Amino acid sequence: MSKVLKESEKRITNNYGGSHKGVDLGYRANENENVVYPNCKGEVVEIVTGKGNDRNATGVDSWGNYVLIKHGNGYHTRYAHLRDVYTKVGEKVDENISIGLIGDSGNANGRHLHFEVATGYSSSTRINPTPYLTKSVYEEPTSEPQPKPDEEFKVGDKVIVSGYATSDSNGGGSRTAEYDGTTDTLYITKITDLSKPRPYHLSREPIFGQLNRGWVAKSQIRKC
Repeated sequence: MSKVLKESEKRITNNYGGSHKGVDLGYRANENENVVYPNCKGEVVEIVTGKGNDRNATGVDSWGNYVLIKHGNGYHTRYAHLRDVYTKVGEKVDENISIGLIGDSGNANGRHLHFEVATGYSSSTRINPTPYLTKSVYEEPTSEPQPKPDEEFKVGDKVIVSGYATSDSNGGGSRTAEYDGTTDTLYITKITDLSKPRPYHLSREPIFGQLNRGWVAKSQIRKC
């Protein structure tokens, strides 16, 4: 899926490399296809507006009007040579919120977007942005499954198990098996005193006593 611009991966006019630390994306006659969007969710940390075309511009002025966005992993993306800027510093944005329009501000030779990706705030951390024309620089982490409240577990529930189960008396005894927490599924076949450290009994079959696999704590199980 294209990022930043419509069909951005097909619009490269100048690749990353040498002294060119970004990728340039060409202008199209259809103005709707020149609207710029963030690569992914982030916060606007810097903008410049009010710049016109100046082929002799150097340094930061060479970018003209631009937007700099910080993402959740510390990466930054820059969108430069804009005609218009639609956002402000501090705004939380995502790939569905337009932040500007392609232009020729700064030292641009014709209308285009200069797109950069950096692993930090400094320009010295800029990397090849080409892969990020079709993928996000940052993905929200998926949260680890949390143990369900006690009352949500009941006899007969099929659960995924992690850690060790113990075999003899509830909450103690010798280790019988280790479960990896991703593929090991068992049934709760008995629940004893919930004040015990391991009140849940597990079996391979949903009947107590059938291929017993031991006792576990609440933190070791989650529903399938």
